[in-house]
Amino acid sequence: MARYAAARRSAHRAVVPFAVIGLTITGFSITTGGAAVADDYPGEDQIAAARDAADGAAASVASLDAAIASLESALQDAEVASMTAAEDYQVALDTADTAKSELAEAEKRADDADAALALARRGLAGSAMQSYKNAGSMGSLEAITQADGFDDVISRTEAVNQASAKADVTVQEVSAAELVATTTRDYADKAAVKAADAEKAAAEALDTANAARASADQAVSDAEVARGAAVTKLAELRGVTEDLEQERQDGLAAERAAREQAAFEAEQERLAAQDYVIEVDHEVGGDTDSSTGGSNSTTTSTPKPTSTSTSSPKPTSSSKPTSTPKPTTTSTPRPTETSDPEPSETSTPKPTETSQPKPTETAEPEPETPSQSWSSTAAQGRSAAAWAVTKTGASYLLGGTGPAYDCSGLTMMAWSQAGEYITRSSRTQYNNVAHVSYSQIRAGDLVFYSSNGSAGSIYHVAMYIGNGQVMEATTPGHTAKVRSLYGWGTAHLMPYVGRP
Repeated sequence: MARYAAARRSAHRAVVPFAVIGLTITGFSITTGGAAVADDYPGEDQIAAARDAADGAAASVASLDAAIASLESALQDAEVASMTAAEDYQVALDTADTAKSELAEAEKRADDADAALALARRGLAGSAMQSYKNAGSMGSLEAITQADGFDDVISRTEAVNQASAKADVTVQEVSAAELVATTTRDYADKAAVKAADAEKAAAEALDTANAARASADQAVSDAEVARGAAVTKLAELRGVTEDLEQERQDGLAAERAAREQAAFEAEQERLAAQDYVIEVDHEVGGDTDSSTGGSNSTTTSTPKPTSTSTSSPKPTSSSKPTSTPKPTTTSTPRPTETSDPEPSETSTPKPTETSQPKPTETAEPEPETPSQSWSSTAAQGRSAAAWAVTKTGASYLLGGTGPAYDCSGLTMMAWSQAGEYITRSSRTQYNNVAHVSYSQIRAGDLVFYSSNGSAGSIYHVAMYIGNGQVMEATTPGHTAKVRSLYGWGTAHLMPYVGRP
């Protein structure tokens, strides 16, 4: 939580002596308790608990350390809630944009159909006039040209029966044109309703995102005050200065971050080992197709299947990127293993086994292999990363694609200038790129964050730029910046990076 370090230090210097901490906290509760969103944002319970710990006469060093650690979690929860709401808005905005495009196309088709109908009706009138000139009657002319519509024309069977063969064909053309015009206009009307609903949903999502941001800001403010009070009391209990206690708390926070990183890296090693076992098993079973050329993999053309413990597909850990796109795997999937039935003895059949046949053992289904492959080159990835870094210091704008950006707007534009189109929101970006192991991460790869490990709960994306660092646009009030890959949200990292 380095982003809040300056604010913390400012809060620590501003806190009052321990003798009046209780009064300070009580007064704070009175002044902020009436905020409209005070009870809505994540972490309020943790913040309140930290206040109580700092205000408690029997507070211990351990309880205060735990309260401060809980505040760190509360701050991240509030930030995640805000970023999730922002991502929901972006998805709603994409849906609204798509609906507007569909409406524009539907209206164009409806206008074209109306024009075709008008042309067909003019042809019908001309055909009637020609029929009259060639011996048709005024009755037939009136029957056709003075009718209210095609249905009325059809009802006047006497006039239609007297029309020439050409007029009969023209009537059929008008009938078809009217059907097309009616259908396309109906579709356009429905598209208009869909577009209006989508636009309303996007507006509501924006309101939610703004409220979530206000709540997160309030959580930061509340947590800083509660944390400052806890640090003050800790300093007194331990007989040290607040600055020394602050350094200790920073060290404890760094240790927590290191443990998260170690846990994530251990999981990556486990997944890599699991993938290796699966690939060797495939090779021994003869399931690989070494004849397929042009693959991004130089060891085997069979991508590694995904782990059943995660929701995201697993790439081939032996994949070495080249400028040639990875082809779809052509290997024959490994069949489901079933147990062979025990053979009956020819001399003495076993009645117990025949009367109670051994049930077929159903093996665990083979994990699906990744269906996508990347088309970008390493040079394009470096170009995207270099461009993204030039936007350091750019302002944040929800939905922004320049000169201010949000997280997915920055990654989309970075890859766009490198010659690769990717979609607009972080969730759709994840669903439309190849998933690659962290062991193969390279500049330009996309790093995704999810609140529960699923693609549907992704709320943030950053771009890896090399040397263990990422470039990102985060939230309002914070400019685009470079930071350590494991500097924030490590526990929420998706298990694979994305590569366009």
